Amino acid sequence: MKKTTILITILLVVAMVGALALVSQKQETRRGAAFANTTLSVLPNEKITKAVGDDLTAQVWFQTDGDAKVDGVQALVCYGDELTISETDGAVANTEAGFDSDPIIKIKEETDNDNQHCVTVVATSKKSASSLTTTAKALTLTFSAVKAGSGNITINKEKSMVTGDNTASATDKIITITSVAGTTYEITGETVTGDEPILNYEVSFGYVKAVSGKCVVNWPMQIIVLSNGESKVYTGIKAINPTVSGDQIIYKGSLPLVGFSHLNNVAVFIKGPKHLQMKYAIQNQSGPYDKAGGELVLTKDAATSTVYNFSAYPMIPGDVVGPNSETPDGWIDGVDFAFVKNKVQTEHKEPVADGTYLKADLDGDCQYNTNDVNVLQISLQTKQGQLY
Repeated sequence: MKKTTILITILLVVAMVGALALVSQKQETRRGAAFANTTLSVLPNEKITKAVGDDLTAQVWFQTDGDAKVDGVQALVCYGDELTISETDGAVANTEAGFDSDPIIKIKEETDNDNQHCVTVVATSKKSASSLTTTAKALTLTFSAVKAGSGNITINKEKSMVTGDNTASATDKIITITSVAGTTYEITGETVTGDEPILNYEVSFGYVKAVSGKCVVNWPMQIIVLSNGESKVYTGIKAINPTVSGDQIIYKGSLPLVGFSHLNNVAVFIKGPKHLQMKYAIQNQSGPYDKAGGELVLTKDAATSTVYNFSAYPMIPGDVVGPNSETPDGWIDGVDFAFVKNKVQTEHKEPVADGTYLKADLDGDCQYNTNDVNVLQISLQTKQGQLY
């Protein structure tokens, strides 16, 4: 982010927080200054069910009365002990609704009256009214599920605020929040206690290049760990923390192995969203490991546990569908080839926005082209994921 953008965003946040304090202190006297009404909601409406270790996403929406267009949303969002959220990448503003500044997220140390943890999130816009809207998603929040249980994600009405474009006044920008609505969640599985083996890893996706892999964002992975007859499956693990090494993008992660007890002779199987399952068993692995078991050694401390670099043996892309399903089946075959070829011939020949997920975009360059077909033809030589 440019320094000027950071400064502007910080000033906007300070201004909104200051205005919020004024609203709290003089709520009744300022009601007359509001030029419209709105509701704030957390979506989806239905209960969100996730497992420990998964990401949980929720959206903050506004809906204003009449033609009032929103250019700023500050919400105090509260949640239970089952969830955590990151100040650095826990919120994404909706650019389609005109929010062009990177969102600000500030974790509150205190809890609200229901003993929930709270976080302040802010989305702002400097665009003209023509780019704004009256009803839209303002932010997407990504929580980590760290503890089994159920709870609510709510918005504190009194400590939130909305501003908008007022055609009748350049100073009266407050939009009254008339009501708020939250959502519920249930987290299943085993709770992270801090006493689990930690897998620190670095991985890469085959044929994804640093110069063009702009659509490789939060690709989900499945990770299986195996040692001495014990195995455990972890799903929904996001490929995050990208770094560039030469022409390659490397993704780094640290996974608490909840429910897994072994520290020695560990093997790891990792599968990307459109990739064969790959076996990793030694540090700096650069090719297939053709023996049973593994040689990885783990500890229960993320700071001291070895960071295993598997990036020299990238995950092989091409497993996009099954013979009778849109779900990958663990093989790369003619069904996958026909699917990718059809997409290349009929869809997204022009690049889509960075970060967009295209099922048959095997190299993550944000479009379908002949390179995706070429990649799959190379991958056909491998065909099946590694299973032992």
